[in-house]
Amino acid sequence: MDTLFALADANSGAGRAVLFWLALAIVVIFLGMLAYVMGTIITEGRQQAIVLRALASLASVLTTVAFMPAASLLLSVFHSCASVEALGVGCQTDGHWIVIALVVTVLTVFTAVATFFATVYIDTDLKSTALGAKVTGRVDAAMLVAKLVLVVCFTAMSLPPTVQTILAGAAALTWLLGTVFVQPHVQPVANDLTAGAAALNTWLVLAVGVRLVAPESGIDAFMVLGLVLAPALGFFGNSGYSTAVAASDFASLRSSLQADVWARTRVTIA
Repeated sequence: MDTLFALADANSGAGRAVLFWLALAIVVIFLGMLAYVMGTIITEGRQQAIVLRALASLASVLTTVAFMPAASLLLSVFHSCASVEALGVGCQTDGHWIVIALVVTVLTVFTAVATFFATVYIDTDLKSTALGAKVTGRVDAAMLVAKLVLVVCFTAMSLPPTVQTILAGAAALTWLLGTVFVQPHVQPVANDLTAGAAALNTWLVLAVGVRLVAPESGIDAFMVLGLVLAPALGFFGNSGYSTAVAASDFASLRSSLQADVWARTRVTIA
Protein backbone atom coordinates (compact mmCIF):
# COMPACT_ATOMS: atom_id res chain seq x y z
CA MET A 1 0.00 0.00 0.00
CA ASP A 2 2.73 2.47 0.97
CA THR A 3 4.63 1.48 -2.17
CA LEU A 4 1.60 2.30 -4.31
CA PHE A 5 1.25 5.69 -2.69
CA ALA A 6 5.00 6.33 -2.97
CA LEU A 7 4.79 5.70 -6.69
CA ALA A 8 1.67 7.83 -6.94
CA ASP A 9 3.32 10.70 -5.08
CA ALA A 10 6.32 10.79 -7.37
CA ASN A 11 5.07 14.00 -9.01
CA SER A 12 1.88 15.16 -7.29
CA GLY A 13 -1.08 14.13 -5.17
CA ALA A 14 -2.96 13.39 -8.38
CA GLY A 15 -1.58 9.86 -8.28
CA ARG A 16 -3.46 9.16 -5.06
CA ALA A 17 -6.72 10.27 -6.64
CA VAL A 18 -6.13 8.12 -9.73
CA LEU A 19 -5.45 5.00 -7.65
CA PHE A 20 -8.42 5.62 -5.37
CA TRP A 21 -10.96 6.27 -8.10
CA LEU A 22 -9.59 3.39 -10.18
CA ALA A 23 -10.05 0.96 -7.29
CA LEU A 24 -13.53 2.30 -6.61
CA ALA A 25 -14.48 2.07 -10.30
CA ILE A 26 -13.31 -1.55 -10.58
CA VAL A 27 -15.25 -2.59 -7.49
CA VAL A 28 -18.39 -0.74 -8.65
CA ILE A 29 -18.11 -2.32 -12.12
CA PHE A 30 -17.88 -5.74 -10.50
CA LEU A 31 -20.94 -5.11 -8.32
CA GLY A 32 -22.79 -3.64 -11.31
CA MET A 33 -22.02 -6.70 -13.43
CA LEU A 34 -23.25 -8.94 -10.66
CA ALA A 35 -26.49 -6.98 -10.33
CA TYR A 36 -26.98 -7.10 -14.11
CA VAL A 37 -26.40 -10.85 -14.28
CA MET A 38 -28.75 -11.56 -11.39
CA GLY A 39 -31.42 -9.26 -12.82
CA THR A 40 -31.21 -10.86 -16.26
CA ILE A 41 -31.40 -14.37 -14.85
CA ILE A 42 -34.42 -13.44 -12.72
CA THR A 43 -36.30 -11.73 -15.56
CA GLU A 44 -35.24 -13.85 -18.54
CA GLY A 45 -34.11 -17.07 -16.89
CA ARG A 46 -30.77 -17.08 -18.69
CA GLN A 47 -27.55 -15.15 -19.22
CA GLN A 48 -24.94 -15.04 -21.98
CA ALA A 49 -21.97 -17.32 -21.37
CA ILE A 50 -19.43 -14.60 -22.19
CA VAL A 51 -20.90 -12.32 -19.51
CA LEU A 52 -20.80 -15.11 -16.95
CA ARG A 53 -17.18 -15.90 -17.81
CA ALA A 54 -16.21 -12.23 -17.54
CA LEU A 55 -17.92 -11.96 -14.15
CA ALA A 56 -16.28 -15.18 -12.92
CA SER A 57 -12.83 -13.99 -14.05
CA LEU A 58 -13.24 -10.58 -12.40
CA ALA A 59 -14.56 -12.19 -9.22
CA SER A 60 -11.62 -14.61 -9.15
CA VAL A 61 -9.12 -11.72 -9.28
CA LEU A 62 -10.94 -9.42 -6.86
CA THR A 63 -11.43 -12.13 -4.24
CA THR A 64 -7.76 -13.18 -4.26
CA VAL A 65 -4.72 -11.10 -5.22
CA ALA A 66 -6.60 -7.82 -5.75
CA PHE A 67 -8.70 -7.83 -2.58
CA MET A 68 -6.18 -6.30 -0.18
CA PRO A 69 -4.87 -3.63 -2.62
CA ALA A 70 -8.42 -2.59 -3.53
CA ALA A 71 -9.55 -2.48 0.12
CA SER A 72 -6.40 -0.60 1.14
CA LEU A 73 -6.90 2.03 -1.53
CA LEU A 74 -10.53 2.55 -0.56
CA LEU A 75 -9.72 2.78 3.14
CA SER A 76 -6.99 5.32 2.50
CA VAL A 77 -9.60 8.03 3.19
CA PHE A 78 -9.19 7.09 6.86
CA HIS A 79 -5.40 7.22 6.72
CA SER A 80 -4.51 10.91 6.62
CA CYS A 81 -5.76 14.27 5.46
CA ALA A 82 -3.31 14.12 2.55
CA SER A 83 -5.11 11.07 1.17
CA VAL A 84 -8.44 12.89 1.31
CA GLU A 85 -7.23 16.24 0.01
CA ALA A 86 -5.66 14.48 -2.97
CA LEU A 87 -9.21 13.64 -4.03
CA GLY A 88 -10.10 17.32 -4.12
CA VAL A 89 -12.06 17.11 -0.87
CA GLY A 90 -11.31 19.13 2.23
CA CYS A 91 -10.35 17.15 5.31
CA GLN A 92 -13.07 16.90 7.99
CA THR A 93 -15.64 18.55 5.72
CA ASP A 94 -19.06 17.38 4.54
CA GLY A 95 -17.43 16.11 1.36
CA HIS A 96 -15.02 14.05 3.43
CA TRP A 97 -17.86 12.37 5.30
CA ILE A 98 -19.71 11.72 2.06
CA VAL A 99 -16.63 9.96 0.65
CA ILE A 100 -16.26 7.94 3.86
CA ALA A 101 -19.93 6.89 3.71
CA LEU A 102 -19.47 5.88 0.07
CA VAL A 103 -16.35 3.85 0.86
CA VAL A 104 -17.94 2.09 3.85
CA THR A 105 -21.06 1.20 1.86
CA VAL A 106 -19.20 -0.04 -1.22
CA LEU A 107 -16.58 -1.94 0.78
CA THR A 108 -19.21 -3.61 2.97
CA VAL A 109 -21.19 -4.83 -0.04
CA PHE A 110 -17.99 -5.80 -1.86
CA THR A 111 -16.70 -7.84 1.09
CA ALA A 112 -20.02 -9.64 1.52
CA VAL A 113 -20.18 -10.46 -2.20
CA ALA A 114 -16.51 -11.47 -2.35
CA THR A 115 -16.96 -13.79 0.64
CA PHE A 116 -20.02 -15.32 -1.01
CA PHE A 117 -18.13 -15.90 -4.25
CA ALA A 118 -15.17 -17.40 -2.40
CA THR A 119 -17.53 -19.80 -0.62
CA VAL A 120 -19.60 -21.00 -3.58
CA TYR A 121 -17.18 -20.68 -6.51
CA ILE A 122 -15.83 -24.21 -6.28
CA ASP A 123 -15.24 -27.19 -8.56
CA THR A 124 -17.56 -30.13 -7.99
CA ASP A 125 -15.47 -32.42 -10.22
CA LEU A 126 -13.19 -34.29 -7.84
CA LYS A 127 -11.15 -35.49 -10.82
CA SER A 128 -10.50 -32.01 -12.23
CA THR A 129 -6.96 -31.53 -13.51
CA ALA A 130 -6.98 -27.74 -13.06
CA LEU A 131 -4.35 -26.72 -10.52
CA GLY A 132 -6.59 -24.01 -9.05
CA ALA A 133 -9.72 -26.16 -8.75
CA LYS A 134 -11.16 -26.15 -5.23
CA VAL A 135 -13.74 -28.32 -3.56
CA THR A 136 -14.44 -25.89 -0.74
CA GLY A 137 -14.23 -22.16 -0.31
CA ARG A 138 -14.22 -22.09 3.48
CA VAL A 139 -10.52 -21.26 3.75
CA ASP A 140 -10.77 -18.50 1.14
CA ALA A 141 -13.81 -17.01 2.89
CA ALA A 142 -12.02 -17.04 6.25
CA MET A 143 -8.95 -15.45 4.69
CA LEU A 144 -11.02 -12.67 3.10
CA VAL A 145 -12.37 -11.76 6.53
CA ALA A 146 -8.85 -11.93 7.97
CA LYS A 147 -7.50 -9.74 5.14
CA LEU A 148 -10.22 -7.14 5.73
CA VAL A 149 -9.40 -7.05 9.45
CA LEU A 150 -5.71 -6.58 8.64
CA VAL A 151 -6.38 -3.84 6.11
CA VAL A 152 -8.68 -1.96 8.50
CA CYS A 153 -6.21 -2.26 11.38
CA PHE A 154 -3.17 -1.29 9.32
CA THR A 155 -4.81 1.46 7.25
CA ALA A 156 -7.55 3.04 9.34
CA MET A 157 -6.13 2.52 12.83
CA SER A 158 -2.88 3.42 14.60
CA LEU A 159 -1.91 0.25 16.43
CA PRO A 160 1.43 -0.59 18.08
CA PRO A 161 3.72 -2.71 15.89
CA THR A 162 3.44 -5.59 18.37
CA VAL A 163 -0.35 -5.70 18.02
CA GLN A 164 -0.06 -5.50 14.24
CA THR A 165 2.37 -8.42 14.25
CA ILE A 166 0.04 -10.50 16.43
CA LEU A 167 -2.85 -9.85 14.05
CA ALA A 168 -0.69 -10.73 11.05
CA GLY A 169 0.41 -13.91 12.84
CA ALA A 170 -3.19 -14.92 13.49
CA ALA A 171 -4.01 -14.45 9.81
CA ALA A 172 -0.90 -16.41 8.78
CA LEU A 173 -1.82 -19.33 11.05
CA THR A 174 -5.40 -19.26 9.74
CA TRP A 175 -4.09 -19.69 6.21
CA LEU A 176 -1.57 -22.39 7.12
CA LEU A 177 -3.78 -24.49 9.41
CA GLY A 178 -6.80 -24.03 7.17
CA THR A 179 -4.87 -25.33 4.18
CA VAL A 180 -3.43 -28.32 6.04
CA PHE A 181 -6.59 -29.50 7.78
CA VAL A 182 -9.18 -28.59 5.12
CA GLN A 183 -7.16 -29.44 1.97
CA PRO A 184 -9.28 -27.07 -0.16
CA HIS A 185 -7.80 -27.87 -3.58
CA VAL A 186 -8.73 -30.83 -5.74
CA GLN A 187 -5.14 -31.51 -6.74
CA PRO A 188 -2.91 -32.63 -3.84
CA VAL A 189 0.09 -30.77 -5.26
CA ALA A 190 -1.92 -27.52 -5.19
CA ASN A 191 -2.55 -28.04 -1.47
CA ASP A 192 1.15 -28.78 -0.94
CA LEU A 193 2.21 -25.62 -2.79
CA THR A 194 -0.31 -23.50 -0.90
CA ALA A 195 0.87 -24.94 2.41
CA GLY A 196 4.45 -24.09 1.43
CA ALA A 197 3.49 -20.49 0.66
CA ALA A 198 1.50 -20.25 3.90
CA ALA A 199 4.44 -21.61 5.88
CA LEU A 200 6.74 -19.00 4.31
CA ASN A 201 4.26 -16.26 5.18
CA THR A 202 4.08 -17.51 8.77
CA TRP A 203 7.87 -17.57 9.02
CA LEU A 204 8.11 -13.98 7.76
CA VAL A 205 5.63 -12.83 10.40
CA LEU A 206 7.62 -14.75 13.01
CA ALA A 207 10.81 -13.02 11.84
CA VAL A 208 9.17 -9.61 12.30
CA GLY A 209 7.96 -10.65 15.75
CA VAL A 210 11.43 -11.78 16.82
CA ARG A 211 12.93 -8.53 15.57
CA LEU A 212 10.41 -6.53 17.61
CA VAL A 213 10.86 -8.57 20.79
CA ALA A 214 14.64 -8.97 20.59
CA PRO A 215 16.09 -6.34 18.24
CA GLU A 216 19.64 -7.09 19.34
CA SER A 217 19.44 -10.87 18.87
CA GLY A 218 22.01 -12.34 16.51
CA ILE A 219 19.79 -14.83 14.70
CA ASP A 220 19.74 -13.22 11.27
CA ALA A 221 21.36 -16.23 9.62
CA PHE A 222 18.81 -18.56 11.21
CA MET A 223 15.91 -16.39 10.06
CA VAL A 224 17.31 -16.25 6.52
CA LEU A 225 17.74 -20.02 6.51
CA GLY A 226 14.07 -20.27 7.42
CA LEU A 227 13.17 -18.57 4.16
CA VAL A 228 14.36 -21.74 2.43
CA LEU A 229 13.27 -24.29 5.02
CA ALA A 230 9.78 -22.95 5.78
CA PRO A 231 8.31 -23.54 2.29
CA ALA A 232 9.84 -27.02 2.19
CA LEU A 233 8.49 -27.88 5.63
CA GLY A 234 5.07 -26.61 4.66
CA PHE A 235 5.08 -28.51 1.36
CA PHE A 236 6.28 -31.87 2.69
CA GLY A 237 4.47 -31.54 6.02
CA ASN A 238 1.15 -31.05 4.25
CA SER A 239 1.90 -33.88 1.85
CA GLY A 240 2.73 -36.21 4.73
CA TYR A 241 -0.40 -35.27 6.67
CA SER A 242 -2.80 -35.75 3.74
CA THR A 243 -1.13 -39.03 2.77
CA ALA A 244 -1.39 -40.32 6.34
CA VAL A 245 -5.07 -39.40 6.57
CA ALA A 246 -5.85 -40.98 3.21
CA ALA A 247 -4.09 -44.21 4.23
CA SER A 248 -5.88 -44.48 7.59
CA ASP A 249 -8.83 -46.70 8.41
CA PHE A 250 -12.08 -44.78 8.44
CA ALA A 251 -12.77 -45.75 12.04
CA SER A 252 -9.51 -44.13 13.16
CA LEU A 253 -10.33 -40.70 11.73
CA ARG A 254 -10.76 -37.99 14.34
CA SER A 255 -12.82 -35.31 12.61
CA SER A 256 -15.20 -34.60 9.76
CA LEU A 257 -12.37 -32.74 8.00
CA GLN A 258 -10.23 -35.88 8.00
CA ALA A 259 -13.22 -37.91 6.80
CA ASP A 260 -13.68 -35.47 3.93
CA VAL A 261 -10.01 -35.77 2.89
CA TRP A 262 -10.20 -39.56 3.23
CA ALA A 263 -13.32 -39.78 1.04
CA ARG A 264 -12.05 -37.38 -1.62
CA THR A 265 -8.84 -39.34 -1.98
CA ARG A 266 -10.75 -42.51 -2.69
CA VAL A 267 -13.04 -40.81 -5.20
CA THR A 268 -10.00 -39.43 -6.99
CA ILE A 269 -8.26 -42.78 -7.35
CA ALA A 270 -11.45 -44.72 -8.11
